[in-house]
This record gives sequence, structure tokens and C-alpha cells, in this order.
Amino acid sequence: MATLTTDRRSGKVAGYNIQWLEDGRRLTIHLGAKRYNRKTAVRLKETVETLLYNRRNGFTPDKATEHWLQHASSDIQAKLAKVGLIAFVEQKTCGQLWDTFLKHRTDIKPATASIYQNARTHFFEEFSATEPVEKITPDRLDAWRVSMLGKFKEATVATHLKTVNTVLNWAVIKIVNDDSSNCACVFCVKQAVTVVVGKTVLGHG
Repeated sequence: MATLTTDRRSGKVAGYNIQWLEDGRRLTIHLGAKRYNRKTAVRLKETVETLLYNRRNGFTPDKATEHWLQHASSDIQAKLAKVGLIAFVEQKTCGQLWDTFLKHRTDIKPATASIYQNARTHFFEEFSATEPVEKITPDRLDAWRVSMLGKFKEATVATHLKTVNTVLNWAVIKIVNDDSSNCACVFCVKQAVTVVVGKTVLGHG
């Protein structure tokens, strides 16, 4: 149902085009070669065909397709949404994550609230409130950990990291229930935080 062609410029692979006809229109998803390889292009073509077949026959995506879509980059999700194959998903930002967490945690004591606010302040010295949660990578978390070790005691650094871990644990349980499309990225970030917390608590790195 869909075709995959290689876009060549000056003899070099510039990208890949996935095309199909729908209601008399030719729709195209382009993947740049600098960011994506042919293997990803082939998998995306298969996903496009599956989504087209499901929509035309009134089927829901199978678990394998749902899993792939959840783990796809935000760029690919946006490309699929642009051609109407999936619903547009607004990414959770780091600021939204913290704000939602603090808004819902009305059960905590003032001392704990102070710890959370302190961790939030230092978190945004490294990360931007407007960037997507998925931008919290293990390397950036580790860089933040190292920079804090130059300013604070190890116990304080561990507290800040554990607080971030608490926020993401809450997000996996609460936010995912309302917006499962963010499940994969939040869970992967939580795992990354857990690894970095372990480095500090166990004295590694």
C-alpha cells in the first residue's frame, strides 16, 4: 500500500520517502538520512501500512504497533500525526511534570515540600522548563550529578536525585493513566534517574 524510495542528491543518500495514495492525494513522510537509517525507514513504512489497513477496516492497532509507536521519537510521532495516521500528542515538558507533581502532592509535610522545591530549583539549573521530558537523558543527568558534587555534599546530591526519582515514579503511576502516549518516555527517563541515583548513593562514578 505504501512505497519506500531513497532520496539521492549528488550521488549520496539524503533521505527516504514513504508515499501512499489516499482519497486521490499522494501523501509523503520524509526521513532525513542524517537522523534516520534505512532500517528505521522500512519499519516506519510497515507501520504506515498497518495504520492505513486498520483505519480502513475499523481495527485498532495491535500491541506490537502500539509498542513501536510509544517508543518512536517525537519527530516520527509528529510526522505520523501530520498526515492523520495518529492523534497529535502534546509532549509533557519538564516544567509541566514538576508543576503537576507539586500541585497534586498536598499530602506532604512542609519540610518535605521544602526539599521538593529545593530539588526543583537545582534541577532547572541544568534543564529547561520548556523542554520535553524525554530530553532528560542519562548523560545529562550524570553531568548534573557531577556539577552538584562540586557544590554540595554527597548526601545533598543524593537527596536531589532521589526527589527527581520520586517525581518520575509518581508520573509513571498518575500521568500515564491520563495520557498513555507519554508512558514510554517517562518510564525510560525514570530508569535513567535510578541508575544515576545509584551512582551517588553507592559511591560509583
